[in-house]
Amino acid sequence: MEAQVLYVDHAGHPAPLSLCYHATASRLLSSSIEHRAPPSTTTEVDSAYCPQCLTFHDAASALMLGRCPKPHCRSCPLCEAVLSIAILDDDDDDNNNTNESSSSTTTCLYKCGYCQWTSQACGIVSTTTEPSESLDKTAIAALTEALGESLDTRLSQDNAAPKDHIGTMIEEWRTQAKEEERRKRHGGIALAPSRGSAAKQGRPDSWSMETLEQQLKDRKEQQIVTSASNAARCLTVGTVQETAISSVTPEQIARQSVLSPKLPMTADELLPIPIALRAKKSRRCRAELAAGRPGILVKPKPNPLEGDSSLRSGHGQWWKKDSSAIHAVPRVRVVRDGSNFEGNHVFLLKVKNPTLGPVRLRFHKPNESVSLAASDIQHSSNGSSIVLDQVTCDPIGQHKVTAQIHATCTQNLAPTESVELDPVEDAFLELGRGRNNDPVQVQTWMPRKGTSEGIQFLEQQRDSAWFQLVVTHPSSPMSYETNGKTLPIHLNALSLQLQVEVGNNSWESSLIKPKPPAEGEKHDFVSLDLILVWESPQT
Repeated sequence: MEAQVLYVDHAGHPAPLSLCYHATASRLLSSSIEHRAPPSTTTEVDSAYCPQCLTFHDAASALMLGRCPKPHCRSCPLCEAVLSIAILDDDDDDNNNTNESSSSTTTCLYKCGYCQWTSQACGIVSTTTEPSESLDKTAIAALTEALGESLDTRLSQDNAAPKDHIGTMIEEWRTQAKEEERRKRHGGIALAPSRGSAAKQGRPDSWSMETLEQQLKDRKEQQIVTSASNAARCLTVGTVQETAISSVTPEQIARQSVLSPKLPMTADELLPIPIALRAKKSRRCRAELAAGRPGILVKPKPNPLEGDSSLRSGHGQWWKKDSSAIHAVPRVRVVRDGSNFEGNHVFLLKVKNPTLGPVRLRFHKPNESVSLAASDIQHSSNGSSIVLDQVTCDPIGQHKVTAQIHATCTQNLAPTESVELDPVEDAFLELGRGRNNDPVQVQTWMPRKGTSEGIQFLEQQRDSAWFQLVVTHPSSPMSYETNGKTLPIHLNALSLQLQVEVGNNSWESSLIKPKPPAEGEKHDFVSLDLILVWESPQT
């Protein structure tokens, strides 16, 4: 595993910079880490859109629909691939009588281009007598609408029986409630059913052993008839078809539950599934909301096509507001690291300015206790160390790691000198010129013997600066307990603080109002807690 640098948000969750946000004029960071409590942000659904046709709906409409209502936005019930509309010609002419007039029918159906499933298997088709060559755009649209209506009709038929059953149950409960009310009015004395109520429900006016035996006999006969009909569905002349259990998988049955409560018994009963809508969410900072400010971090546009190059204007403007930290906060990453064979581990850190204005910054030792959330840490098996528990390091693959924090590694770090970084440069300007942007001292850097512990400034070039961090190798790997098991820890972590100066033409894009400098300081700094995670050299 390569060494990673994580940023700690205001709720105490370490996260990669690409998962962090910086609210306007705020001195705190937020993140999209939501699987740990308490989260530092809240989300709200603004709109939703269909990923197939890109039609968008407001939040209220999306809540009612849930899935795209258009007939051509359907997915395959077998493999979940997007279905296409196929128009086929079914020729009924007799090949032996070529002189006779032949009749043809054009069929419109759903077809999967991946598994070749078609909706003919479940009887969802629409037909016309016109040949496919003569169909225009209007006729094809009419066939598509008729195909969707055929599916809606089928669903109405499948849902009719459960609705009737529920209505019967509700009527039965109402009748029983009325009978109970009559009994209570007469002092709890059991009364005969009201006149006509037993007849309406198909029950005899009085009960006897003969009546009970007759009902049991009728129920047995009904079960025999039902079993025979189910067996007939699985049998054909001379062959036995696949049963329901072998032809329909549990995943396919679960996907069908969004259409109808009726469970499919065979593959021929699987229906095309409407494509689910995808939500577009806005995100807000909880700390800003608690302070009475809007705290909007991300605000998407309702139309998913806004910002696309196919439109005349607004190219690349996908958001109404985007306060991602990668656009505002200096990025710290480990370029190279290794051991100098003197019991120390050496890191080469690179800091890059992502803003359009100059930024002055420095590294500082962390606070005595980094405020990590209780849900992100646990104690080692001997209780002497703190362990980062399943912290996200890879924002794309969502790779989570467990690492032991060594607080003593950076307790005595002296602050570095302030370094001013120039505004960010376009990386494409140097593309193809054959130039290496790194200084010579950085290109030839390697862990050397004789380097003392601490962090020191190495080189600065345009919008980037390089620092060298030397820490003592941690002791032997610790262990931690999880789910009743004791597991070794092969990753180490240390805390560090990045201080960014505000005011005096530094980090003006953050819109942070400078405060009076702290005691012993000449300038106002915003402190960002960092967690550096690397692999133990013993492994």
